Amino acid sequence: MAFSGHDITELWHQILQVDMQPFWIAVGLLIFSCVVRAYRWQLLLDPVEHIPLHNLFAATMIGYFGNGVLVFRLGELLKAYSAAQDRAISVSQTFGTVILERILDLLMVVLIFSVLIPWFPFEQEWLRHAMQVFSLTVFLMILFIGLAYKFEWLDVFEDKMFFQHGLGEKFLAIGQKVFDGVTIIRKTRHGFSIVLSSILLWGIYYSTTILILAACG
Repeated sequence: MAFSGHDITELWHQILQVDMQPFWIAVGLLIFSCVVRAYRWQLLLDPVEHIPLHNLFAATMIGYFGNGVLVFRLGELLKAYSAAQDRAISVSQTFGTVILERILDLLMVVLIFSVLIPWFPFEQEWLRHAMQVFSLTVFLMILFIGLAYKFEWLDVFEDKMFFQHGLGEKFLAIGQKVFDGVTIIRKTRHGFSIVLSSILLWGIYYSTTILILAACG
């Protein structure tokens, strides 16, 4: 079904034109990037619980698989569930660290944009503005999380009747665990390693893109 409506003969011809050496190097780099991502995740989780790298690598791969077959990127939740199995850390808190991972990725994208925007030859001005709006949105999101942590905005909900019993209480408890995961970076002793692994991760993605372009001619 994936190739429905395509000329299979032409598709196979195009595949045969691919230079396999850079292609397989790119595949190897992508697998290595999953190891780097699992290592960074391990550093983020460390203040709560030390989870072996191979377990987090497996959870990362499960997450990618889930994103490929499930809607709304539910693979991220599957990834958190897999990592938290038989662990002291809750699924909600683990999911919070997954969100934190994505925030770090967004920060790297914003950093790349900040470097490229002044020199990138935009053919369409709206694209430049879109990148600026995206960067501002990420900044405001991080600012909101920081303010919510500093002023303990979640505590306000504890006084509301709905959140004091039943389903509301459960929702609040889950929300607090997720927020704890998102803000766990404040407890880390691995700040430098987290930054370094993030830079390495995006360096791998850049190299992989170059190799795939070279493989496809």
